[in-house]
Amino acid sequence: MTGGELYVPRIPSMKVIHLAKAITSGAPHVEVGIPSGEKFYEQMNSTEGARRILLQDGRYVVLAALAKCRFADPEGGQVPDSFSCSSNTNDLRLSVDGIRELIEQLEL
Repeated sequence: MTGGELYVPRIPSMKVIHLAKAITSGAPHVEVGIPSGEKFYEQMNSTEGARRILLQDGRYVVLAALAKCRFADPEGGQVPDSFSCSSNTNDLRLSVDGIRELIEQLEL
C-alpha cells in the first residue's frame, strides 16, 4: 500500500436462485418478487469514480479520494473511464455446479 487505497479482489457473481438450488438439493422454490427498494444487483463504483480505479494483479485498487491521503499511486493499469464494476456485468459468474464445488471445498 502507498496510502489510503482500498484493494478489492475480483470475485465471481452469482444469482440468488442459483445459490438456493445449490444448497437445497431439489427442494421447491417459491418466487416472491422483489421487495420495495431492493436492488437488482450490487455495484462497487459509479462510472464517475472510475478514474480512481486501477487493475493490479487480478484485483481492483481504489485510490483515496483525497489527494492528501495518498503518498504515491500504486502500479497498475487504469480502467476505462466508463468502467463500472457491478454484479450484473461481471464476466466472472458462478453456476449452480460452480457454487456446489465451492461449498465442497469449504467442507474439507
